[in-house]
Amino acid sequence: MPTRQRNTKADSAAESLKSASKLRGGGGPPLASLGGPPLASLVGSTKRFVAVNILGAAVSLATGSHVHIDLLGTGAFAYASQAKSSTFNAISKASGLCVGLWSIKLASFLFGRALIMKHDARLDDTLGKIDGVVGFWSVSTLWGIFCLMPHSLGAINPAKKVSYLPVISKIGLSMFAFGFAIETMADYQKIVFKSANKGGFANTGLWAISQHPNYFGNLLVWSGITLMNVPNLINPGRSFLQRYWRLGTAVLSPIFLLGLFYGQATGNILDSVSLADAKYGHLKDYQTYKETVPLIFPKFM
Repeated sequence: MPTRQRNTKADSAAESLKSASKLRGGGGPPLASLGGPPLASLVGSTKRFVAVNILGAAVSLATGSHVHIDLLGTGAFAYASQAKSSTFNAISKASGLCVGLWSIKLASFLFGRALIMKHDARLDDTLGKIDGVVGFWSVSTLWGIFCLMPHSLGAINPAKKVSYLPVISKIGLSMFAFGFAIETMADYQKIVFKSANKGGFANTGLWAISQHPNYFGNLLVWSGITLMNVPNLINPGRSFLQRYWRLGTAVLSPIFLLGLFYGQATGNILDSVSLADAKYGHLKDYQTYKETVPLIFPKFM
């Protein structure tokens, strides 16, 4: 076969491969166009959450203790956020640092409180049975996976190997910092109030404008982490689904949290409301507080 004819056939085959690649939605391999590499981070973080929560369930079944719950359940985020992916860009690194900082701070605070309280009455019915233990730690696992999705799905988009934080990521970082400060201040104010007012319910500071300002701060934390990762969550590709499926999935994180917090605040999840009513229901100020102060979002929202 003449050389020119062989070259012509080779060029034709190459063009055919390019055309097929374009029809699949991009110039690269199908997995790359769908954001394949970041799924490794999601799988890795999921495995870590499952492992830590299995350990938590085993300790609960063996000891019946409540002390380890927040240390493992919340502390797992720092461990899971460092699950390996192909590489990390500036956005992923900042997001991982934020998750780790929040996880270590909150797990340390809640563990310290648990060491003092020893027991959480809200969990008696749930953790008093085997199926309750399994259900509790299963929900804890799902909580971790759903919350961390903005980070784990955003680590990392091969097409976005940036060495700086884009504007939208900086806005997300600011939102995280604001939420982190609110959550931390709310927890601190409650400790101070409880120390000075034995048997009273917190209704000063941030607790005067929201019944659960710590929940509000936590929602800002994860909304900020989601916003921070937006550039990483948008895929290369031609179709709407190819470009935005990871972003749409990651947004489930703050939505899931909002539903979880409202369930807890209304007493539909755990027994916190009836326990509080039993302790403070005879107080007129408490009844007024429940009627006038928003559950989660402060009055100025």
